[in-house]
Amino acid sequence: EDGRLALTEDEGLNFVGGVSVSWDEIQYKEDISGDSLLARMIWSENHELLFRGINQLSPNKREILQLQYFGRLSQTEIATVLGLTPANVRVLALRAKRELKIFLEENGYEFS
Repeated sequence: EDGRLALTEDEGLNFVGGVSVSWDEIQYKEDISGDSLLARMIWSENHELLFRGINQLSPNKREILQLQYFGRLSQTEIATVLGLTPANVRVLALRAKRELKIFLEENGYEFS
């Protein structure tokens, strides 16, 4: 068997090979850190969605967001690194965030 699983609304997770886990077990089973399995699954799913959203951006917009949020560079520093004006970096970052938000909303992410 290939280890795939099926999600069912009523029963929970049904793994190929006959192993199943109910939604109650998922929701209340806790790991060592105290997080429920359901919370970890949602967190993981949201991160995958964010990763996919960032990867669908143009290379220039993706690089600006990566430098800004993961590299913790200011927009002025990013402009210097990429050979752009700070105003251009601001506009591209705004457009990238707008595109990312639309992608996330279209793929089921709910902003709180």
